[in-house]
Amino acid sequence: MKKQTEFLGVAIALIALIFGDNLYEQITGRSFVERFSIKEHQPTETPLPQTQSTIPPFPFAQPQLDSTPAIQSLGSIIVMGNSNTGVQIQIPRSGIYRFAYHSGAYADYAIGKEPHNTNTWLTQIFIYKGQGASWNGRIIQLDNLLIRLADTGHWPSADEAEQNAQGQFAEALLSEGDVITLIAVDAFDSYADNPGKIFIDWFFAEY
Repeated sequence: MKKQTEFLGVAIALIALIFGDNLYEQITGRSFVERFSIKEHQPTETPLPQTQSTIPPFPFAQPQLDSTPAIQSLGSIIVMGNSNTGVQIQIPRSGIYRFAYHSGAYADYAIGKEPHNTNTWLTQIFIYKGQGASWNGRIIQLDNLLIRLADTGHWPSADEAEQNAQGQFAEALLSEGDVITLIAVDAFDSYADNPGKIFIDWFFAEY
């Protein structure tokens, strides 16, 4: 049976060669040329995976607010370490005012009378809205306190206190005619022998 099949295949091939591919196609239903031709290898293109971009879209430019004010110097205020009444100033016009530590220090003990191993030099200034500080007996209070300026604690020397207070400032919104009080910090009856003073620069700030 196998030999008959092989003979039939050879006979059909001879027919195709003699009479052409058309007759072979009519007998078998297939093209002899297509069956025995060598197909050229075509590389298969592998589609790239579709990935979602992780790069966010470029944002629109946002308006930038200028946070640097135009400041007008109004001079300096000297606050004495030995005054329990402080310094009063009246506000010339409504707006934002900046109070900046400039220099100086004071001690809350007389020189030579400080307790052993006690730091006594400081730069802290309280600023109140009104004609004076707020007191509860001998103790200065935080009631009505507007600004606590240059509060860096107590230091062994005036130089160290001054060095650590550099760059300290605070701002407040005030109205024309307001009166404010700047005062050193101590017990009401303990100011008299305090050495030192503080220089405060103040400015009108326009944002």
